[in-house]
Amino acid sequence: MQIFKFDRFRELADKRGAKEEIDLIERMDDLVCLYSNNFRKSIKAAIQGKFFLTLRSRLVCRIFSDDELVFKTNILNEAVIDRSGSSRVVNLKCYCDNVKFTTISADGVLVSTPTGSTGYNISAGGPITHPAVSGILFTPMCAHSLSARPLLFPDSVVIKIKVAKDSNSICYCTFDGKQYGELKKGMYLTITTSKYPVPSINVNNSVADWFQAISTILGWNERKIKQKPYEED
Repeated sequence: MQIFKFDRFRELADKRGAKEEIDLIERMDDLVCLYSNNFRKSIKAAIQGKFFLTLRSRLVCRIFSDDELVFKTNILNEAVIDRSGSSRVVNLKCYCDNVKFTTISADGVLVSTPTGSTGYNISAGGPITHPAVSGILFTPMCAHSLSARPLLFPDSVVIKIKVAKDSNSICYCTFDGKQYGELKKGMYLTITTSKYPVPSINVNNSVADWFQAISTILGWNERKIKQKPYEED
């Protein structure tokens, strides 16, 4: 089954001269998976208003230096603080609503939305999370500890990650795959849930589409070889 993304949708719709479809697709971006065998039917249903809508949360990320705001951005997937090209672990002080809950020595920390849980987060050992879940995922990356497990916070909290003064290396920040630059010792990043989620259109409904996507794209819980059933004597 072939999966089309935004550029392919636009190309097909443009050839057909479907102005309304092009406008709709631009607003949808590549957040939904429509398939080649039901492309026209799905787009027509969306234009007619016959669709299910999922509100995907975004995160607001702010970087501070000497308690002054130096950078702000919104993300849909994940924010990453890591050691980049250094071979040394970094020490990061982590806070939730100004309560310090750990100082982690690791390659870095990844904070993601439920939408971003199937990207970098899953590769780092984080949980797969349905996009309708209201939460913020906190995933340590190659932590120098056997007990540093991923956490799921409510979406109402403020996450703060600060580069410790005794860190072995400076850090680099990346937001949805785009690098911001260095995060020097004493600088910190705050992450909150945006007031403005991204609406995305489902082909069927949020549950069916999600399970279809993680099964088709990620091969979730699929086995090539199955055990033979037990046969009684």
